[in-house]
Amino acid sequence: MKRNRKKVLLIVLGVITAIILSIVLYFYIALSGNPIEMWQKRSAVVNLFEDRYNQEFKVERSSYDYKRGEFDFVLYPENDPSLTFRSSLDQARYEDAYGEARSRRYIRNIITESLGADFDYLDYRMSVYEEYLAEDAFETDLVRRIQMNSYVIDFSWDVEKIDSDGIDAVFEDIANRIENALDISVGEIKIRIGVYDGVDYYHKDQIIEN
Repeated sequence: MKRNRKKVLLIVLGVITAIILSIVLYFYIALSGNPIEMWQKRSAVVNLFEDRYNQEFKVERSSYDYKRGEFDFVLYPENDPSLTFRSSLDQARYEDAYGEARSRRYIRNIITESLGADFDYLDYRMSVYEEYLAEDAFETDLVRRIQMNSYVIDFSWDVEKIDSDGIDAVFEDIANRIENALDISVGEIKIRIGVYDGVDYYHKDQIIEN
């Protein structure tokens, strides 16, 4: 009788343990994604970019967005580890995150070189965005991609007090330098500034077409 009770107890404990492990595994997959699916999509997204650009890509890290139920991957070309970009497999099928990253870096480098250190006293922040206007979102040639698309350049910095005339003068200088530095035609470039003095914002923008 005691042996039977012990056997029943072990069975019950085994069932409870299995249930607990199943619950833990369910929540792990729900929050972190299925590891088998992750490796499948990781391989697929790498192959997609390698086939498109005929070069090798590496995955720096992977993450799972449980709200979207989708894996995201941070990748980089093997010959240029500094150029990282983020893409999911689904995203890679309708837009080219690597092509965008290359274009934005090219534009940023032109701007950085044209401004030099002359505006470092502003302690400004700069962001470059690509706007998809081209019909071919998967253009792999860097120059053609830049010529087909438009870009937004955002500058922002803080001041003690808004001086619109002084800000306008700085803005005009920045815009002129960027326009003169462009060495290839661009679909359109919009330059925007946002200056904040702790109370008020001052905004201005200008479109450059070359």
